[in-house]
Amino acid sequence: MDDNQKQIVLGGLLGNSYICKGSKNDYLCIRHSVNHLPWLQTKVSELTQYGAATPWNINGTTCTWR
Repeated sequence: MDDNQKQIVLGGLLGNSYICKGSKNDYLCIRHSVNHLPWLQTKVSELTQYGAATPWNINGTTCTWR
C-alpha cells in the first residue's frame, strides 16, 4: 500500500469509513449519499486493487464501496 492509499484509508476511518465484520474477513466500507458518488468514485479509484469483486452497492439515496 503506497502513501496515498494509506492517507485515503486513514482519512476515511477518521471520517465516513468503517470496518465491516464479514463471515471470513473484515473489510473497509465507505458510504456516502449518491449526490457524492463522483467524489467517492475518485477516492476509491486509488483503492481498486483492494475492492471486492463487486465493490459497489447503491441502495436508494446511499452508495457504498467495499
